[in-house]
Amino acid sequence: MSQSWNRRHPETPALLEILAGQQAGDVLVFSESASSEPRAAGYYLDRDGDIWEKEEQGWRLILQRGVAVDPVSLWDWVEGHVRDYAPFMPVAMN
Repeated sequence: MSQSWNRRHPETPALLEILAGQQAGDVLVFSESASSEPRAAGYYLDRDGDIWEKEEQGWRLILQRGVAVDPVSLWDWVEGHVRDYAPFMPVAMN
């Protein structure tokens, strides 16, 4: 991950720590009612274990399979097909 990415998103190391605790084969349990778009801004884990950031303007894919991806592009819940990766579970930041 680039230094400039870390300066703009200082919370990224905390997300990596959360994911570091996951083991291959771990099962994540999601609520069936969580398939609607979350209202609150913040970080979310999708059904594939990828990290998304929800903002007022849309969604950003932050980590995919543990690798930093395009943090600039915004995705829309319906038109950008973010909903296809639901349900989403909020990631708590310590």
